[in-house]
Amino acid sequence: MATTSSTLKGGLLLGRVMHRRLQPLRRAFHYRTFSICFDLDDLSLLQKILCRFSPLRFHDRDHGGRDGSPLSAWIRDIFAEQQIEVSRFVLVTYPRLWGYVFNPVSFWLGLDEAGRLRGVLAEVNNTFGEHHSYLLAHADRRAIGKGDWLVANKAFHVSPFLPVEGQYRFRFHLEDQGFQADIHYLDADGAPCLITQIAGQRRDLNISSIWRAVLQQPFMTFSVVFFIHWQAIRLWRAHIPFHKKPEPLQQEISL
Repeated sequence: MATTSSTLKGGLLLGRVMHRRLQPLRRAFHYRTFSICFDLDDLSLLQKILCRFSPLRFHDRDHGGRDGSPLSAWIRDIFAEQQIEVSRFVLVTYPRLWGYVFNPVSFWLGLDEAGRLRGVLAEVNNTFGEHHSYLLAHADRRAIGKGDWLVANKAFHVSPFLPVEGQYRFRFHLEDQGFQADIHYLDADGAPCLITQIAGQRRDLNISSIWRAVLQQPFMTFSVVFFIHWQAIRLWRAHIPFHKKPEPLQQEISL
C-alpha cells in the first residue's frame, strides 16, 4: 500500500472544515478557515515571518505543556517513549489572529527521513479550557498508508451533545501542496455519529499571503468559537440529549 509521504514544510493552508452529524439528528455545516503548517526545526524562521507587521502570531504556550517550555523536546520525548522513529515534525494548527486563538484540534505529524508519516499526535482542546491528546500510530510502527484508518478510544469531553465513549477513526492525506484529515466519531455500538473533514491547500507563508487570507477572513479564529456555540444552540433547541461534563482527565495523552 502506498504510504502517506510529504515534503510539506512551512506554509499557509487555505481550506475548510466540514462537520456532518448522522444521529440522532442529521445536520451538516462547514466553514472556511486558514491555518499554518511548519517544520518544528523552522520555528525561529516562522517567528521572523510572523513579525510586527503580521496580525498572526504563534506562541509556544498554546501547545505542549502550556508553560512556554520548548516544544521540540516535549513532542520528541512523547514519540521516543512510544518507540515511534521519526526525523522531523510538522505542526498543523491555527495561529493567533489579533491575539486570539482557539484550536479544536492541532496535528503534530511525525515524518521519517523519507517523508513517510509514522505517527500523529492529535492535540484537542474543548471550550471549557481543557486539553487532551491522542497519539496515533500503527501497533507495529510501520509507515501510515494514505487509506489507513487509525483508531483511538474517545476519552475526552468535547461536546455536551456527545458522550465520552466510543471511538475516533482518523485518516490523513499529505501532499506537498495540501493536507487533509478525516475524523469519524463512532458510538459505543460502532455506529457512526459524526464525520469531520479538515482540508487545506498550501500557499507560501509570507506577509502578502497572510494579509490576503486575513482580509478575506478578518475574524477567522473568533468565528471558529462562534460556529461551535451556534451549532450547540441549534442542537439544544432540537432537544438533542445533553451530557454532563465529567471530571477532567488526569492523563494528558491517550495511546
